[in-house]
Amino acid sequence: MSGGKRYPYPKHVWATTGGWWPNPKNWQRNTIGVTAALVAGGIFLRIFGPQIMEPKLSLEGRDLLSLRFNESARQGRLSKE
Repeated sequence: MSGGKRYPYPKHVWATTGGWWPNPKNWQRNTIGVTAALVAGGIFLRIFGPQIMEPKLSLEGRDLLSLRFNESARQGRLSKE
């Protein structure tokens, strides 16, 4: 069930999947490297993502209707208690 023996194929054909019988050198090392990079990126985004992606709230110089009725917001104490 192997599909037959390997036959000559054109070397100038480029394919995104590796072409005929793909078996690249060091595929295990490359796979480990890519996996480590993805894990490191995920850990970085998990730790620093909210700080990077969340905009800073600056209420100075804004006239918001909700600030007129909220005493703690007017005084700059916007913590969730």
